[in-house]
Amino acid sequence: MISANKLFVLLVLSVLSVCCSPTLYKPTLADVEAGKKTYPDLTMEQLTRGVRLYGDKCGSCHSLYKPKEITPARWAEMLPEMKQKAMLTDKEYELITRYLKSKNAAP
Repeated sequence: MISANKLFVLLVLSVLSVCCSPTLYKPTLADVEAGKKTYPDLTMEQLTRGVRLYGDKCGSCHSLYKPKEITPARWAEMLPEMKQKAMLTDKEYELITRYLKSKNAAP
């Protein structure tokens, strides 16, 4: 049985984790259009899955960067290493990459 103190601590930690989580940029049609310059087959579904994976997989270990805080060249350097650390599948890696690069390319 969980004591009242432990329950209170768990509740506080849960609230803090939600409040302190960064707000991720939701993909827009402008992101899809910008991303199609690099990925002609890009869809809104891919970007939506990419942002979700970025939050879940990358955000579970460290604070998330806003896509435009990092240059596309720097993302290209960082992402392969993060793929290994986060144990991403090729598909997950591709979706996260498409999200970050498309969001970065949008005006």
